[in-house]
Amino acid sequence: MSNETKVTFNLWLVLSFIVALGLLAFTVLGAEQLKTKEKQQEICERVVKLETQYDNIIKGQEKVAITLEKLADKIDAQDQALRRSSREARDKTTLKGRE
Repeated sequence: MSNETKVTFNLWLVLSFIVALGLLAFTVLGAEQLKTKEKQQEICERVVKLETQYDNIIKGQEKVAITLEKLADKIDAQDQALRRSSREARDKTTLKGRE
């Protein structure tokens, strides 16, 4: 083989190696891209589930707040009724004591 043939052969070897290395890199990057897309999809699903749970929690808190307000109103009404009846009983005993 002449020097020119050896150089041409070596250039073809280097070019083949670079092409093979490029194909390998693209294959690895493609596989990683698929994994990344799968992970991204999984994360999106988790976010949707968390948003749904968050909405349910907020709705539950609102229901609890409404229930507590109703109970507070009932307690206030009972407290006022007890005060009224205790005042009336006290007034009756005061009137009887004066007679």
